[in-house]
Amino acid sequence: MELEKRHLELINKNLPRLFQDIGSLSVVLDRFGGIVYANKAFLDFTGYGEDIKGKCFLDIFIEEKEKIRDILEKLISGKEEKIHINDVTLKNGEKKLILWDNNRIENEKGETEFIVSLGFDISFREEYQEDIKKINRALLSLTSDFKENLQIIIKTAFEISQAEACLYNKVENNKIKTVFSVGLPDSFPKEFDAEGSPCKKLYDEGIEDYESDFSPEDEYLKSKGIKKYYGVLIGDKDKKTGVICFFFKDKRIKKERLKILGRALFLEAQRENFYNLLIKEKNKYKNFFDRMPFGIYIMSLPLRKIEYVNDMAYELTGYTKDELYKFGGDVVDKVVHREDRDKFLNFLKSDRVFKDSLRLRWVKKDGTVIWTERNFTPFYDEDGNLAGVQAAVRDITAETKYNEDINSYTKAILLSSQIDGIFLKNKTEHVFSRLLDMLLSITYSKYGFLGFLDEDNNLRCGAMTENVYGACKMGDIIPHSMIKKSSSIWARTLIEGKINILNKQTNVPGGHIQIENAVSIPLSYGERVYGLILIADRQGGYGEKEIGIISKIASHISDRIYTLIENDRLRQKEEKMKENIANAMRLESLGVLAGGIGHDFNNILSAVTANLSLLIEKLSGEEKDIAEETIKSAEA
Repeated sequence: MELEKRHLELINKNLPRLFQDIGSLSVVLDRFGGIVYANKAFLDFTGYGEDIKGKCFLDIFIEEKEKIRDILEKLISGKEEKIHINDVTLKNGEKKLILWDNNRIENEKGETEFIVSLGFDISFREEYQEDIKKINRALLSLTSDFKENLQIIIKTAFEISQAEACLYNKVENNKIKTVFSVGLPDSFPKEFDAEGSPCKKLYDEGIEDYESDFSPEDEYLKSKGIKKYYGVLIGDKDKKTGVICFFFKDKRIKKERLKILGRALFLEAQRENFYNLLIKEKNKYKNFFDRMPFGIYIMSLPLRKIEYVNDMAYELTGYTKDELYKFGGDVVDKVVHREDRDKFLNFLKSDRVFKDSLRLRWVKKDGTVIWTERNFTPFYDEDGNLAGVQAAVRDITAETKYNEDINSYTKAILLSSQIDGIFLKNKTEHVFSRLLDMLLSITYSKYGFLGFLDEDNNLRCGAMTENVYGACKMGDIIPHSMIKKSSSIWARTLIEGKINILNKQTNVPGGHIQIENAVSIPLSYGERVYGLILIADRQGGYGEKEIGIISKIASHISDRIYTLIENDRLRQKEEKMKENIANAMRLESLGVLAGGIGHDFNNILSAVTANLSLLIEKLSGEEKDIAEETIKSAEA
């Protein structure tokens, strides 16, 4: 209890100083979920006051208590990834979606004593999904290099804003100095008089943002047709570092999204200051540094001796304190992944070593591979010679995975768009071959087949790679009887309605192509399997990733292919019906014609018999008998 009390005193003394002015939502919880500390940004955002200190976070802010309690318990035990998203209920009842970056602080026993969480409001991401994905990618790509991060944020702001130009300016001595710009030529002035400019007005008054009509004096801006100005203050009225300025022709300004990036830029400035503060006062707050959520170690030169390693560095490597001190400069061979060692050593020799951060893999003592980001800070002796380096190492495994997931999601969107294009831009007879070509390209496969069942359950070929068609001399139809007898993966897929995988060679009849590996995936409409996709011969075979991609594509196109097939069948039936109607009409015409001919013949015959009746009165003997027989035959 005494140790815990000391830690609480340390937190209460130092955290306000470190986190109070940070724009992100900062909150510290104890291992029971109690609120130990919340910064001003968090209190202002939620509408609560200092009186929430000591109360349970879940009781105040969370509706899905059991779900978040489970996440909290996993965080405390170290089993949960550090980044997660959940809803927070504000004092006014409004819900906000928050992205949390959680870090554990342990005591001397290795037990979690506190959770330090930094939150970002992403409530609007559903409405502005595409822009938010861009912002997330930008924020996740930030390193410890402030200059590089500034450029990433400004470029992202420029892309999202759709402005004609974007500048990050500082106001000094009644002059506006451009630190970085996008969309402007190199000849554009980097410094100009601030008097009367909207940028200076925004900066001097300390307002959050400022929009106005704008008539530029600069010839380049005139040529671009600039009509509007919009600026975002970096910081707030009491603590500001600059202004992001946007110039528009005539567009709707995405203010909230641009303010997010403005806050991100301010946070980067604060992060740099925070990091410098830690370096400056590391000895003063050594106990606090020992429990920081990132690894720190100091090595003296030229002996390459490790002088200091904090607790998190032990956790990141899995080695004990004595082992790390013993390794000294050989720690590289022990923890840096074999494939990343040359990259690491080349970085140390470059002029970027004290400027840029470095991302590489570490192998822990138990063999676990993690992604890390590190920066180096030099120490110089009184003569100005390099005497040592300090390294700060952060575990970015979760962030790397999150970034990969976002990239996968983006690829899925592009793939969906590509599929939509195939259906929209191609005639029905070309759709199947285009889809098959796309699948082969995505999976790096050589052979493929896309087929569907007709009304008699015979398998019809919709598309097939030419090399298979020519070599195997396959027909366009495989009878249902052959499907039932076959033990091939495509037949099993049609019968079972399941994915079938073949990652080995099989015996094939003479004249057929030898298949090294293949995967067969059903095409379904509701409960009914109506076709399949078969692709084959991918170098390395088909793993979970490839099968997952093909399955998603099959799911995406199944209903649409079925609709195409059914529409084609209806069209064929309609054409057959039209043909039958035309034949019937021709037969009817022949019947009418035959009836007319018979009627005309009867008229002629009547005239002949009438004349014979007149002649019979003048005839006798055999001639009279012949005439009477003729009349009888005509009347019969």
